[in-house]
Amino acid sequence: MSVVNISLKNWMNISECSLDFRTGMNIIQGKVGEGKSAIFAALAYALSDYKRGNSRKNYIKTGQKFFEINIDYQFPNDTPGNYMHLYLKGNASSSSVTRELTYNGEVRKGEEVTQFLNDKLDQQMLNAVIFSLQGYRDWE
Repeated sequence: MSVVNISLKNWMNISECSLDFRTGMNIIQGKVGEGKSAIFAALAYALSDYKRGNSRKNYIKTGQKFFEINIDYQFPNDTPGNYMHLYLKGNASSSSVTRELTYNGEVRKGEEVTQFLNDKLDQQMLNAVIFSLQGYRDWE
């Protein structure tokens, strides 16, 4: 399994970015405060529904009204180019987040997204990888 692409808009300290990942090891490098941890936080939030606070507003870039996350994800046994696409949008004025997942021509929304991710992904392993890279221990 691998993340092929992640695009963020108004997420934490990131105005807008898009990263394409290649097969094998990828390195995210940057100075303190440039958004490396924000990328991992977006992956955790989108794929495992991890939240670091009670408010979605904690994730919206200061001065903005919404955030967006787009992730293309390749499952291990899928045909190359057959991606799961996950889209999330959160608004400062709403406590809910729009969640939409497209895979094999089927679209899932809301709680169906969470159920699909729980069924398809090893959440414990995913959390261990994402949070050990960030040094978080409160996910256990």
